[in-house]
Parts: sequence; C-alpha cells; structure tokens
Amino acid sequence: MSPLIDALIKENLVTQEQLSDARNKQVGAKKPLHELLVEMGFIKEEDLIKVSAKVFNMPILDLNKETIDSAAIELIS
Repeated sequence: MSPLIDALIKENLVTQEQLSDARNKQVGAKKPLHELLVEMGFIKEEDLIKVSAKVFNMPILDLNKETIDSAAIELIS
C-alpha cells in the first residue's frame, strides 16, 4: 500500500472495508484511490490534506490568512 493510504488507516480515518469498496470502484473510475475515498464520503478532504502534509512533510498554508508583499504585486503589473 502507499504511505498515504497506510497513514489514513493508522489515523483511523478509513476502514479496511471502505478501502476495499473504493478499490472496487477504482477499477472502473480510473481515479486515484485517495480521491475516491473523498468522493465516496469516507473521508473529508480536510483530513486528507492534513494526513498528506504529515506523510510528505509539507506545510499547510491557509491562503486566506497569508499576505502578499506589495513589491511582488508591482512586479506582476
């Protein structure tokens, strides 16, 4: 299994049964397993993002709380 799926199971966000259901649907859907878990309502997108950030050692930023340097905006204009 992938490190992300392993982490979702370890965090008790998905069950083996839910994982099996998503894998069965994945055959016809041709979508990533984690995407199907969200679509099927087994996990929330926010939980997937948090676990993904932890697994891949990436920070999570809330862009609504970030400020843009005005000098950067001037460069774009």
